Amino acid sequence: MAENEQKKGSKKFIIIAILVVIAAVAGGVFYFLNAPKKMNINDYVTVEFSGYDSMGTATVTFDNDEFLYDFSQNAKLDSKIQREADKLGLTDPQDIFKEGLFADLDLQSRITYELNTSTDLSNGDEVVLSWSIDEDYIAEHYGIKLEADAQELSVVGLADVVTFNPFDDLKVTFSGNDGEGVVELEITSDDDIYEGITFRADVSSGLSNGDKITVTYGPNFGEDLQSYCAQNYGMIPDPVTQEYEVTGLK
Repeated sequence: MAENEQKKGSKKFIIIAILVVIAAVAGGVFYFLNAPKKMNINDYVTVEFSGYDSMGTATVTFDNDEFLYDFSQNAKLDSKIQREADKLGLTDPQDIFKEGLFADLDLQSRITYELNTSTDLSNGDEVVLSWSIDEDYIAEHYGIKLEADAQELSVVGLADVVTFNPFDDLKVTFSGNDGEGVVELEITSDDDIYEGITFRADVSSGLSNGDKITVTYGPNFGEDLQSYCAQNYGMIPDPVTQEYEVTGLK
């Protein structure tokens, strides 16, 4: 009798253990089937560096078409998103992900990125691409968990830049009477680097022997002069200002 009860107890224990295992497996399967799918948004972005060393530019390109396609294949639309699809009369709810439609615009407002710096770059600089994503909203309404770790990128591939001295091709002449002198600036070269870029003296009249004047190359360009010359001529001016002493006045 006691032996039979012991056997029954053992069977119950085994049955309970099996049920626990089945429940655990079922729970795991349920979680696996319903857990948000994971996507790494960095798989859809590229950062390219262009220009010249010390004045390079970083450009971010996001493959929105591929992202929307993959996103639509993994998404599980909740009732809110489904209603938006119904409003648009879409027979296939996945069409809501087409560029310019609700899901595309909805995601754009919740996914942004930025570079910590994108201009005046040199080879070897570190650029960080970071994301701001409303992860909870996207997981709740689309059933997708977006992974978006910051990327630290090293600047490479910028071309070396050659310098030229614009004052090597400038002739500075002082004339007139002492105290009433004037300065004449003459470019002695027909090189393209002087087309549309002028020289200017800070003082050009009323000069006396011993005065100092400063001549500037490309004053109208300001801080854009270096990049303009690099992009158009493959060279940058150095220096861009030079001081001259007034001599030879009568």
